[in-house]
Amino acid sequence: MSMPNPLPKLLWTLALGGLAGIGLGCVISVQPLDCSECGNTGCNSQVVNGECRCDLGYEFANDDPNDYECDRIPGKGGDASCGGEDHVHLEGQVCVCDPGYNWCVPDDLNDLSCCIDDNQVPGTDTDGPTTSGATETAGTADATETADTTVDETGEPPGMCEQTDAPWNGIEPDAADCTEDGLVFCSNNDVEGPAGSRYWECVGGEWVEGVTVGDESCQFDGFDFAYGCVDDGSSVTFVCGVGPGTPCSGPACNGCGGDGDQIEFCDDGKLGGDSCFRICSEDGDAEGITYDFGYCTTDGGVAECVCCDEGTEGCPV
Repeated sequence: MSMPNPLPKLLWTLALGGLAGIGLGCVISVQPLDCSECGNTGCNSQVVNGECRCDLGYEFANDDPNDYECDRIPGKGGDASCGGEDHVHLEGQVCVCDPGYNWCVPDDLNDLSCCIDDNQVPGTDTDGPTTSGATETAGTADATETADTTVDETGEPPGMCEQTDAPWNGIEPDAADCTEDGLVFCSNNDVEGPAGSRYWECVGGEWVEGVTVGDESCQFDGFDFAYGCVDDGSSVTFVCGVGPGTPCSGPACNGCGGDGDQIEFCDDGKLGGDSCFRICSEDGDAEGITYDFGYCTTDGGVAECVCCDEGTEGCPV
């Protein structure tokens, strides 16, 4: 007979890192967005257990049951304490709810209380402990994602992890817009996300593509690579990640590394990863509780970090 695992499991939320602003005066062209199906590119939604949920930190854009577009949850004005409320933190100069939470009273800008949001992907208090402290912020916003993967009868992901680059949307800067040194351009807006993006800088009256600028900027901030850039209409930012950063495509890329500690996830066309031991022992769960040990498992088809204290039943240490 099967027995439930008594150890706490952390549904890994992908640490994309903060969006670090790098310049102003950007020009962006917006392509039509099709969110008629849950999980379409750029819609910030995904199917979880047969239901459409928004990515962590996002909410449905409107009440249309046939529209699966999710927008980032807006912040509220605040100071370093953000009112001393639980499940809220400061990003830049605004207060935002922790992943898996939303404003209890969205229309009251002075109410900084955050409540559990069942419309976001699993990994919140409704499903047990999470790695709410696992995201690192370097600017205005975070982007998070649950590392889901399907498995066959053997318990292994079907197929191979394809090392394919994310497609580029084909938007290039207009030469006439390069009017002064220091202007920058990103091919993707914040709705499309960083996947397949390209970045240029205006130098001497010409747009010069900066192929390595994103990685260099993220590495300077302590990350391993850049998923790409986004233009939010007022500034261009790089979305940073930890892990290999190699091109990837498909659910077979999500899972555990061979050493049993590394958890890996494919998002926005690049492979990210982190140590479950580090997550459990340094970041801890949603309440900030840390553990002596952590390891990766794909029990039930979802990549998870299992955390435990030394001497606990079932704990390897």
